[in-house]
Amino acid sequence: MALPTRKFNPGFLTDDELVASYCVRTAEFELLVDVLRDCTGASNPHQLVIGPRGSGKTTLLLRIAAELHRDAALAWNSHRRSDKRLPVMA
Repeated sequence: MALPTRKFNPGFLTDDELVASYCVRTAEFELLVDVLRDCTGASNPHQLVIGPRGSGKTTLLLRIAAELHRDAALAWNSHRRSDKRLPVMA
């Protein structure tokens, strides 16, 4: 009897597992986190992440969301900007 095939899905990883396993697109990750840190609340730039299927877009955005959960200063900064949460869509 064949074992079922399991595909990798970063959405099933915990924040700690995602942080521990994240090793690609670190330059893009740092750039986007720096953009979030520089947001003042008055008018913040939108960021669009595009790429071919399987290039790590979802993993990158989930890693940014995990950073918001882990970094109290960044999370506080995002809530200070408005009464709404900082939208990170994956």
